[in-house]
Amino acid sequence: MIKRIISLVLFYGLLIPLIGQNLDELLDQVDLKLRKDNKYLNIHYINFPNNKINDLLKGVPRTNYREPFTFKAADNITYNVVFLKDAVGLDSIIVLYIDEITDKSQGEGAGMFSSTGGPQSDTIRALTYKDLYNIQAVKPEVYSLFYNEIYRYILDNPDQPVSSLLKIQPDNEIKTSLGISSRDNTDFLNFQRANNLHWYPKQKIVVKGRRGAQQTATDSVEYRIDAGFTSVSFSHRSMDFSLGGASLELGVEERMLNLLPFQQMSVNSAFRTLVNLSDKKEDIDKALVIDAKLLARVALDMADLPGSLPFMGASKPKLMLGTAGGIDVSLTRPFGLPFLNLYVMSGAAPSLSNPSTKALNKQKKYAAYYNISSFEASMSFYWNTSETMISRFRLDVGLGYYDIYEAIYANATAKAPSTKKLVQDKFFPSLTLHFNFAPGNVDIYHGEIRFFDGQARVTGWLKLMELEDGHVFRFGGTLISPPVGRPVRNWEAKGGALVQIRYRYGF
Repeated sequence: MIKRIISLVLFYGLLIPLIGQNLDELLDQVDLKLRKDNKYLNIHYINFPNNKINDLLKGVPRTNYREPFTFKAADNITYNVVFLKDAVGLDSIIVLYIDEITDKSQGEGAGMFSSTGGPQSDTIRALTYKDLYNIQAVKPEVYSLFYNEIYRYILDNPDQPVSSLLKIQPDNEIKTSLGISSRDNTDFLNFQRANNLHWYPKQKIVVKGRRGAQQTATDSVEYRIDAGFTSVSFSHRSMDFSLGGASLELGVEERMLNLLPFQQMSVNSAFRTLVNLSDKKEDIDKALVIDAKLLARVALDMADLPGSLPFMGASKPKLMLGTAGGIDVSLTRPFGLPFLNLYVMSGAAPSLSNPSTKALNKQKKYAAYYNISSFEASMSFYWNTSETMISRFRLDVGLGYYDIYEAIYANATAKAPSTKKLVQDKFFPSLTLHFNFAPGNVDIYHGEIRFFDGQARVTGWLKLMELEDGHVFRFGGTLISPPVGRPVRNWEAKGGALVQIRYRYGF
């Protein structure tokens, strides 16, 4: 019962310092909450029938040195039995208190002038929650009388809502249009498990064993892999540790810039660690989770690939990404903040001799363009259109930066540049909207659109099939638009598209 009291208090938002308080003080705090906020609590009531008042309801003991209370079977007196149902952390009905309401326009003393002036009814608190808690110990049959009457009323009226004391009328249409967000990491975890290249652990599943014993189902998958034309990630059960796990990644995708895979002319590798700062690994939905990648990028001449790959339609790239290292970190609500993301990539100045690609700039000079550093910080917000979580959204709002160096060459065959200068060194706002469609908690589709530096990048995947033992195939694609509202810069390609098939196992 103590657990129910604490659950009740937490459910109603009353923050009670439990240390140093005894049971009487806790019960008094609950009663105080019920008296002060009775119009703002989602609690219900029924009228206790007068014909069921019997000898059990005479001389009912009360706490705090008050006289015992006797219920009266009078025509002008009704009793409201107030209770809590469907609360967080509660599995049954809880009788909270009982009010006695006297109709002063009836009964002895009522006359022709009784309807003028003053209130027409008088309400007193017959039994408090503290009284009812005590009654369960000393007279459980009295408590059962009220409990059974509530339970019987609900069963007899399945299509009729129970009367509520809540005076605030929620607008269900507004609630649905604005969306519903989880209070823990559930939305974050749903998104990552559906879209991340790397594996996220799930809460352990409790199943019934023989003779009613509970057993914990374990993950029998030995390894996990996500592989496509543009990237591959891998982890093995031996790479899991007590606070999370580790995995590896290799790919040709650029995280921030408006470049298609293979257009970046470099290969990325990452060592990823997932740290779950909780007592138990399976409590990832409530813990501070740190998803961190240690990144390495190596420049590679791939200038001719975008125009020759059958699954890609794009022009020859003009921008080269230098060898660099960095980090990519996501945090779940640190210090009560929103979900945070941080990406940093920086490297040494590349060798400007014999570049992979050259292009004529607006001054008709042969030029090569390099990116050395990039940065992005963003906050993520999650919501669902309903409690069923079929339609899931995520919005990333942030700020990004990247630099561009221009090297000028005397002619098309010259290897060493004649001049070098920084031509781009700015911050730009970034905005990314994600959508996942997951009927029955099965991920079917994901789409996202990102706006950064005047260009839109559209990415998505569609689940094609799932074979036995968890082998999943997806069709995915990426589209980058030409710049909107500004001319194409010397180092930019005029958009492009790429499609691919992805294979996932063990997720």
